Amino acid sequence: LVRSNSSLVADRSNQDDNQKYELFVVNADGSGGVLGRVKVSGALVTGGNVSLNPKENYNFTPDSANVVYMADQEVDNKVELYISTVAGVNTKLSGVTIPDGDIISFKLSGNKTLFLADRLINGVNELFVVDNSGTNLIKVNSDLVAGENVGYYSTDNNKISYLMDMGSAGVYSAFMNNFDGASEVELVTINGGLGTYDPASAFAQQIVMQNSKIYFRAAINNSTYNLYYFNINSNTLEMVNETPGNLLLANDSLGSSFLVAPNGNYAVYRKLMTDGNNLYCSEID
Repeated sequence: LVRSNSSLVADRSNQDDNQKYELFVVNADGSGGVLGRVKVSGALVTGGNVSLNPKENYNFTPDSANVVYMADQEVDNKVELYISTVAGVNTKLSGVTIPDGDIISFKLSGNKTLFLADRLINGVNELFVVDNSGTNLIKVNSDLVAGENVGYYSTDNNKISYLMDMGSAGVYSAFMNNFDGASEVELVTINGGLGTYDPASAFAQQIVMQNSKIYFRAAINNSTYNLYYFNINSNTLEMVNETPGNLLLANDSLGSSFLVAPNGNYAVYRKLMTDGNNLYCSEID
């Protein structure tokens, strides 16, 4: 994993202890050799490891000054969330969690980190935000009970969007909130008509927040899935694909149910039509 300014690389390896995968920061140009390598993960318990995937389980903060990572650092098989300076000074971000709680995922936003975890109730995944200093830990979503969960989530660094089945397990809606967790708004119910929404699929739970629009795959008024976006500025819901058709879950090189161009002008998706599965691109109004 290369730092955004390309001067450093984060490397997960078992080079110091072949029983543990730890996280190191090294100079991208190879200067400094072994002496220039800094171990940024804290002391791991027996059986502990830094979680596997770069960008998803460990990543540089936007200012490139720190590395956020997931690891069962203190208790074997209990994944928690940590931040370290590139010099190796560690802080736990996830606070005190229930004995069986785990961190599911995280996303970086400026000087804050969003993370999904069953931190308070075993098996109930909720969304939290914490300052990268390790202070001001806030639960973003409304209170949930057993069987309910926050699914996929996204941010444009101003607001947070997420899918949640609050009030009816398995019936997901798209929500929007501020970083202080005080302004939760339900935007639209995702699964409707005869369409079957799969809460166990990460791709089915995809939601993307970009340029004041919140994109998601949904069957709202009929039996087929289409690509929609909610426009925050106009408070309106729009369908992206011009012709209704079954927007497919990812199982190929797209890697997701849909992709939105970085400039927000286009969306790419796969759709089942009468002539088979095809790849489409739609311009965003």
